[in-house]
Amino acid sequence: MNVVTTLYFSKQFKKIVPKKISLIAWNNLLGFLSQYEVEKNDNIGEGFLKVRYEESKMLRGKNLRIICFALIRYDRLFPLTIYAKQSKSTLSQKEIRYHFRQVQAELLNTPFSFV
Repeated sequence: MNVVTTLYFSKQFKKIVPKKISLIAWNNLLGFLSQYEVEKNDNIGEGFLKVRYEESKMLRGKNLRIICFALIRYDRLFPLTIYAKQSKSTLSQKEIRYHFRQVQAELLNTPFSFV
């Protein structure tokens, strides 16, 4: 899967991860998402996935959840939001759509291609 990240998602990531390990943790996360098998996902409907990510050594045992939008046909994965499971167990469809619209708006203003 090709991971397409946005500034919106990276800002959320920076709120969760301590600054001194943020670059290493970011690279680990991107590696994990690029190798993620969509078939083994927790599909929450309408192309949205809940990805369970455990970075126990770096983040002192935090279990993170990443809501992504998958375009399987184009082999693209768009991370929408990230949160610690300890702080919130699940997101509503309304919250997910809000994050989707934020990422969509940013991508519409950024030139990129699906080819």
